[in-house]
Amino acid sequence: VLDAFDFGGTQSVVGSTQTFPITTGTDDSLEELSTCFGFFGFIGATVTNSTNYIISCLDYGLRFTGITIPQGATIDEAFIDLTIRVQQSGTVNTTIVGQDVDDAAAIIAPTSCCQFSTTNNFDITSRTSTTASVNWNGLPASSAGQVITSPDIATIVQEIVDRSGWASGQDMFFRFENGSGPGRRELRVFEFDPSDAPQLRVTIAGSGTAVEGDDQM
Repeated sequence: VLDAFDFGGTQSVVGSTQTFPITTGTDDSLEELSTCFGFFGFIGATVTNSTNYIISCLDYGLRFTGITIPQGATIDEAFIDLTIRVQQSGTVNTTIVGQDVDDAAAIIAPTSCCQFSTTNNFDITSRTSTTASVNWNGLPASSAGQVITSPDIATIVQEIVDRSGWASGQDMFFRFENGSGPGRRELRVFEFDPSDAPQLRVTIAGSGTAVEGDDQM
């Protein structure tokens, strides 16, 4: 994006926002931490479910692919948008971290909806966390179809793109962990409707680089 020409005959690059949605069912999956609803597998199993949850007995993993952000770019702000499946109002808190890796691997989870892995692979909880983390306390009460937006996770995204091995087009993983509170939030998944799938929004700072342009009168 370019701003207006200035009187000196130059123009500068300003920031832009890019959106990266979940594009496959296994990229928004759950891992059981303790006996949850009784129909999941066992501790450490990953679940490809018809509904995802932010709740104390599950960790929630999201992998966004094809992130076209240059290595070392300055991140102004970043958010994750989630679509609510059913109305809920009970108190729930969580913490968001990223995976401290150059290019996040796919989540090892069943490719069909409503199944759990046959082994306790711990593929969501075992991923090395970024130093940066963001608390999301008191998730808003919400109704079906409402989009709720995380706090700004720019510090997490910045840590990932600052890695020497990061390159534009690679993949990022985020984990919602340490859930607490008596409530939960039930979320729509890619399989429900791709347009309701979680999405990552990232705004990159302007470079301030001057380029030649026509003088304006």
